[in-house]
Amino acid sequence: MVIRFVCSVLLFCYCTYHTAQAQFIAYSQYNNAPLLTNPARASLTDYTQLTFQYRRSRVASYQIPSVSFVMPFFRKVSGWRYGGIGVNVISQQAGPNGLYKVTGATGTFAYTVHLSSTSHMAAGIGGGVTNKRVDASMTTDSQFNFGAYDPSLSNGENFQSNAVTRAVINAGFCWVLTDADQHERASLGIAAYNVNRPSFELLHDAAGEPVTYVVTGELEVVRRERVSVSPTFRYINNGTSMANLGARVSYAPGLSTDVLSAGVWYKTTGAAVAAIQYEHKAYVLAASMDVSTAPGQVANINNAFELSLGWRLKRKEKIKPQAAAVPDPVITAPSPAPQAVAEPVPPPVAAEETKQATPVQEVTGTVLTPEEEQLSDVQIQFQLGSEAVSAVNDAFLDKLVAALNNHPDYQLKITGHTCTVGDKAINERISHERAEAVAQKLIAKGVPAERLVVIGMDIQKPIASNDTEAGRQQNRRVEFEWIRR
Repeated sequence: MVIRFVCSVLLFCYCTYHTAQAQFIAYSQYNNAPLLTNPARASLTDYTQLTFQYRRSRVASYQIPSVSFVMPFFRKVSGWRYGGIGVNVISQQAGPNGLYKVTGATGTFAYTVHLSSTSHMAAGIGGGVTNKRVDASMTTDSQFNFGAYDPSLSNGENFQSNAVTRAVINAGFCWVLTDADQHERASLGIAAYNVNRPSFELLHDAAGEPVTYVVTGELEVVRRERVSVSPTFRYINNGTSMANLGARVSYAPGLSTDVLSAGVWYKTTGAAVAAIQYEHKAYVLAASMDVSTAPGQVANINNAFELSLGWRLKRKEKIKPQAAAVPDPVITAPSPAPQAVAEPVPPPVAAEETKQATPVQEVTGTVLTPEEEQLSDVQIQFQLGSEAVSAVNDAFLDKLVAALNNHPDYQLKITGHTCTVGDKAINERISHERAEAVAQKLIAKGVPAERLVVIGMDIQKPIASNDTEAGRQQNRRVEFEWIRR
């Protein structure tokens, strides 16, 4: 009974403060709770992801589980993000047997505008409902008469209602700076929660919930091959202020896309936060611990443990059939370019001039010269995320055209490759588009499409280490191989 009484006192102190100041206790791992940090973040993620988070405090049995789902949208041609949706369900309960509960469910829509190839601005808006509930049958000191508990006495609290549900509206903006592969290098965001200022009248004369402003930022200051260092911050104001200040260090081992990171933050409420996270293409696992830095505080809500687990689903974007992920490469013939038959000619002589334009039919059975054989040793390289063929390769392409015209019994296999930077689906598409872009250049110079074989191999056959930029540059290439028919 004594324990229940102590917990009740703690609960009401917190309930009164919490009702007036905030809707939910903020997660320390706010990078894994995008919908609770900034609604615009729904369109700035690379994966469709289902995330479960859980926070438990040592005080009054505070527990905060949540489940969120985020799905970004991608343009069919470029593969760039342009929007996203998200759904979040969160529950907060405290005290013995959950005396105080807050439950919320919100939906979010966000849209991204690309200011440039590396600068992006997103806006998001969300709405939903929040329910707050207090167990009015709790025991307080006013129900003790001469040291004995008397349930017929009032608990002494001026409850107006023991359960209230209100609609909530949230909104946010976020600016992101990326590299050419759309990897985030810097960000700055501001969000407002409870924009409509709902009033939860659990107690008489309860004030409306204030607007909660959340400002976040991150800047990658060190990037050395496998290691990066990024200072981060979060500032929350809802009548009172709280900030997280710290940094995250990330390490990407070997040729894989996995990332291991660790972070340390300081909360101005008087707590130190240590977190560790492992990021895989199929899941994200993270854990953190908040430890109070204020001595002498026996009951400090800062002491808490958090766990985050996210399942990454396949990204929702349209992939060309030629670049579908299969064990063996898919071989296709490039589509003829509209400019392949370019020069208009008088109708009576069109057939004859067409024959003259393809002298390849007049030569058969010849063998490639050593110089022509060596053309297959040349590679065309590409910039990050690009399939554009530089004009400096025109002279080399002319030599390929001449060799194909001289040897009609040969085909040319064109194979596109990428480095390991970026999502697999994007690399599959880009590798094929690089090979297709080279093929279209040859077609435009008069080579029949059936003489060319186009393959996209994404990251499957690197020729250099993907741990360095020089190695990655070599891997972003198109290769050639002669095929005797």
